[in-house]
Amino acid sequence: MAVSPPVVDVHEMARILDVSELDLSDDTLDVSTRACLGAFTALITGLRRDEPAFVAAAADPIANARAVLTLLPDLALQDTNIRALEALLMIALYVSPMGEPQTAEALMAMGVRILFNLGANTAQSERNNHHLRAIFWLFYGFDKENSIRRSRPPLINDGDCDLDFPSTYLPKYTDYHFFGSDLSECVLLYPSDLRMVLLKSRIYRLLYSVEAQKQSEARRLQTIRELDHELGELRASFPRNCQPDDFVRGLVPETLFHDLSLRGAGTHLEYYFCLTKIHAATAIGGRTPPPQSSIELCYQAARSSLLYVGRLQFCIIPETFWIYAQFIITAVLALHQRLVAVSNADGPYVREDLHILEETAAIFTKLAAAIAEKGGVFAPYVIAERFILRIVTLAKESIMASARKSARIPDLGNGGT
Repeated sequence: MAVSPPVVDVHEMARILDVSELDLSDDTLDVSTRACLGAFTALITGLRRDEPAFVAAAADPIANARAVLTLLPDLALQDTNIRALEALLMIALYVSPMGEPQTAEALMAMGVRILFNLGANTAQSERNNHHLRAIFWLFYGFDKENSIRRSRPPLINDGDCDLDFPSTYLPKYTDYHFFGSDLSECVLLYPSDLRMVLLKSRIYRLLYSVEAQKQSEARRLQTIRELDHELGELRASFPRNCQPDDFVRGLVPETLFHDLSLRGAGTHLEYYFCLTKIHAATAIGGRTPPPQSSIELCYQAARSSLLYVGRLQFCIIPETFWIYAQFIITAVLALHQRLVAVSNADGPYVREDLHILEETAAIFTKLAAAIAEKGGVFAPYVIAERFILRIVTLAKESIMASARKSARIPDLGNGGT
């Protein structure tokens, strides 16, 4: 299988496992090794918790993760230890999909310090090796995603890095980026494609950084056009059967959609997210109204994201909820903003957008009901459903108020009220 993500040195981990009893309280093991073993156990048992061996052993990934977190004060002193680096990375990867992005970001910040101390950011470092460079790019992607999501400076400055992609990384888009397939052990893939990651970094740096916000309006619009072109070229390089708009419009067979990997679905949703971030930057400064074309592109990207999620709902499970939630909530709020701004209740997209929002809420209604039938509860499903329905109600109230002013009362249906 492809190595994705490269979280540990496989050969070194095998050696450690051969000589260890997996006892995190064993003082014969140094703290970094104990933390690495605990994080590895938490991550693997978390990913494979339904496998018979882990069920029989009553594996508890949360207990292992908490045990590693108690070692953080000691790990903070291991500022050049690659086992400590791996431990921090694995725990961050474990807690992030659980809706703990701040904790994950704090762990990654500790890891970035070790990366720079080891010289993993530069090709000239004598201590660099294939495994360390592969880990660097995983940290880099995680960091840039947090940066663009929160519109905050990244931990890793591009000006301090001079690495090319790992030699085993796939050099161009292929079906392997979108579908689960067996690959050579030497082939490297990441949760998010590195080309998209580099574009996210450029979007933040050129449009949202403090320095970028000082540029003239004309220069910002030129940058937006350049980044939009770059994103378009990236999309054009996707395989012909993996174009995101075709999935949204239902132009691909349903079987192909079910074959799509988590990485592939993420790449499509990231495309729409980047499109939104690029054109939303036209509103920065507020000196003149943003171009209508950019506004429409933002809203079309939001619609496409929710329609895509509607077809992808079979992939939304408690373990992946927070991965998709970030795209869903961003798109829901974008459509809500559009609906409350309409001056014509019978205008284009009004009913369509309301329907899309109601259908998105219905996804979580069904998901929550499926868990309830088994006697369980997953609170984020219930919260997402109620939040989106509340958004629908507020949008309808705004539209009705607008309609009363013009003495035209539209029939918007009763859903979500």
